[in-house]
Amino acid sequence: MGKHLRNERMMEEDRSCVCIVGAASISKFITVDQKGHGNFKTIQAAIDSIPDGNQQWVQINIKKGTYREKVHIWGPKPFIVLQGEGASNTRIDWNDHGDTRNCATFIVYANDFVARDITFSNSYNWNYQAPEVAEAALVGGDRNSFYRCHFIGHQDTLCDYLGRHFYYGCWIEGSVDFIFGFAQSIYEKCTLHSNGKGWLIANAKKNQNSPTGFVFKYCTIRTSSQGTYLGRAWNEWSTVIFFKTYMPANIQPQGWQGWYASPNE
Repeated sequence: MGKHLRNERMMEEDRSCVCIVGAASISKFITVDQKGHGNFKTIQAAIDSIPDGNQQWVQINIKKGTYREKVHIWGPKPFIVLQGEGASNTRIDWNDHGDTRNCATFIVYANDFVARDITFSNSYNWNYQAPEVAEAALVGGDRNSFYRCHFIGHQDTLCDYLGRHFYYGCWIEGSVDFIFGFAQSIYEKCTLHSNGKGWLIANAKKNQNSPTGFVFKYCTIRTSSQGTYLGRAWNEWSTVIFFKTYMPANIQPQGWQGWYASPNE
């Protein structure tokens, strides 16, 4: 890529979602290294150093290691790229739980955000038999995209909250509604791994005419548990499309399970 960013943009046209690939120059590079060989030792400090209202792409290179911190990118800080050294080498982990809007290890509300080659994880539920809401990430900006990232948790791993998003080559793991939200998103060549008996997807729309929904394109579903469902509709306008996606034989044959559905089964 050199000093250029391949930026996948989700654009709405005739109420459909299409991807337009463009190039954008990186104006500044920042390095985060826990060992002190960079500009900052924490990811949040690097983000905080970028001024509000920034209009030029800034790339934060995160050296390998497990960063035990909650990371927030608020609305006034667009045009940020987080670049790891591979999802198996660069991990952001925390163990908060309970509050759907605030418990995520990673939260982005800014527009025009990109993450590549990073693992986002929430370790709260790993030793609990009755999991609680414990998100690895909440994605709430517009035109946000993730490449080769891992999202690891149990309940509500990825809150695909609001906005238009693109996920490519990502690994998303959980057991209960582990991809959920109101966003308009495409998941391409991603792996959805169920690590327990439960549901993959819980999608919702604000109203019948909303163009939002989840599209899973050329993806792979993995589960070792009998009784796993594709998901359950969060409300009567829930919209999910699986296109040319591999599904194992132990997915529940009816696919979807009702959830407070009466009388809209």
